[in-house]
Amino acid sequence: MPAPRQKITTLGQGSSSINTNPQQQIYTPNIINERGNTVGNIVSGRGTVARQGIWIYYYYPDGTNTGNKIYRVKTDGSCKQKLNDDKSCCINVVGEWIYYFNYSDNSKLYKMKTDGTSRQKISDDGGHGINLVDDWLYYSNWSDDRKLYKIKIDGTGRQKISNDFSTNINVVDGWIYYNFYNLHAGFFRNKTSCHIYKIKTDGTGRQKLNDENCGGINVVDDWLYYGTRGVIKKMKTDGTDVKIITKNGAGDLNISDGWIYYRQAKNELCRLRTDGTGNEWLDSDKCDVSGGISVIDEQIYYANWSKGIGENFYTIRTDGSNKQQQLLLLQE
Repeated sequence: MPAPRQKITTLGQGSSSINTNPQQQIYTPNIINERGNTVGNIVSGRGTVARQGIWIYYYYPDGTNTGNKIYRVKTDGSCKQKLNDDKSCCINVVGEWIYYFNYSDNSKLYKMKTDGTSRQKISDDGGHGINLVDDWLYYSNWSDDRKLYKIKIDGTGRQKISNDFSTNINVVDGWIYYNFYNLHAGFFRNKTSCHIYKIKTDGTGRQKLNDENCGGINVVDDWLYYGTRGVIKKMKTDGTDVKIITKNGAGDLNISDGWIYYRQAKNELCRLRTDGTGNEWLDSDKCDVSGGISVIDEQIYYANWSKGIGENFYTIRTDGSNKQQQLLLLQE
């Protein structure tokens, strides 16, 4: 049965309706997220933006050593607040807490309350790609050759799940889907060495799903979407029934509400439906791969290569309307 839907208001842009699933969640003023962020926002958006209830949490991906501080703002644009001074990445929000990697402290795993208080280190592990699901944090552990790990939100129960060099992590329905970079196969010599695997969250059932060099994994229902050499494809989550969606894609896939948002080969921001129809150019300005593409409700957050540092963070509606430069959100 489809998840219930309701109207919400976002950043003064009117109302939209969303589902509660790994790609979208239902938001009401007192709601507690079921997971820390959507898989598309984690893989494509690098956890730049997350939402819980009437608050949007974000960092500004300015590409400097002093940026990436976490802010929050209400969905009507009021009550803008800076929450920390850390160079932050991979925001996940559940309940009273924000979880993130702190690049100001060797990318170690941190948390703080949603009002910016009680900042504390969870683990000395450095990493990327946090998926917060059912009180567990799943991540690629940079302190151990990017192997796949999990740890409880209170810092206990740390476990290595896989020895694979992992990235693009999606935790969905008891499975972890990820890219395994086989460095011994010659990744840095442009040989095929980046394949999709899945493994259960308890570390059992590891399976290889394809033989293509690919990335940008998004798991949606029974389908796994990915990009490979400029082509966007999908396959069943068991690795069968591979289909080409478009040959005009490049990367930074983020799937939301039946649409694939992506960075086209010329770095233009585009979207098309998951069945391959309805391809649209949303913004002709370059979309910065270092900031990626984040989608919250009917709003896209992205960086813009054509602007300088401090001026390149933008929002645009998912239909390509109402493009806005987000400078006011950064004032302290």
